[in-house]
Amino acid sequence: MEVNENLLELKDKLIKVKKEMEEKLSAAKIKAELYLEVDKKLEDLVKESNPLMSLNVGGKIYKVKLSTLLSIKDTLFYYIIAKRVMNNLNPRDEIFIDKNHIGFDILLDYLQTKEIHLKQYNKKIIDKLYVDAEFLGFTEICDKLKNKFENA
Repeated sequence: MEVNENLLELKDKLIKVKKEMEEKLSAAKIKAELYLEVDKKLEDLVKESNPLMSLNVGGKIYKVKLSTLLSIKDTLFYYIIAKRVMNNLNPRDEIFIDKNHIGFDILLDYLQTKEIHLKQYNKKIIDKLYVDAEFLGFTEICDKLKNKFENA
């Protein structure tokens, strides 16, 4: 009798887990559809005007094309602009990054070229670059910097 009770209890737990997983899957599908819609809106904005964006990084103003800021999806820039679109806010408003601007040009270069050249920079700048890249979601740069230091 005890085995049957345990099996019934296990069955109830499995049914509950299945229901939770179905709810999470449904929510994930809704989010995916929303992100596809936002991606489409961003693509259309780039196609129709590709506006010049203002970035204020620690008080220094950078002017960058929207397409450049959106060239890597998992960055903080992409997230900020997508969030503005999702909330019907102006995606062209200035973006303020509360960081020191030193070394920031390396990250902008990377957005434009997908290459990183560090030979002319000292370790202090490279260390700062790693921290800023991590903060801004530039995982490729972080990986490249980790590999550079591990292989040095």
